[in-house]
Amino acid sequence: MGRLIIAIASFFGATAVMLAAYGAHGLRLSVDLYSSQIFEKGTDYQLKHAILLLVIGILSLKYSSRLLQLSAGFIITGILFFPGSLYLLATQSLFNLQSIIPFLVPITPMGGMCFILGWIFLGIFAIKNL
Repeated sequence: MGRLIIAIASFFGATAVMLAAYGAHGLRLSVDLYSSQIFEKGTDYQLKHAILLLVIGILSLKYSSRLLQLSAGFIITGILFFPGSLYLLATQSLFNLQSIIPFLVPITPMGGMCFILGWIFLGIFAIKNL
């Protein structure tokens, strides 16, 4: 399980860097400042949580714990929902996505809640095992 989590963390880390470069050099020329800032916020949260996922993966190599699995699952879901929805929101004018904005309204906070739960399960794991 640990190796899979590390592989997923690596994927999210690499894509965060690629998306940040795109946001800084390509997207910024095509959208307004507010949209560019939303996109940047997405890459920031994605990279930070990819690093957290890497830590969880490394811990999973040593400890077989349902709490670590739950933490990883919530962090992965959080990355898909929170930064993912921010990317869509920031690029809506480029890709004619205005019709999905009502759908994104509940998705973004659900992603944030997943991040919170991921951190909480990691904290519980640490209290019980470290």
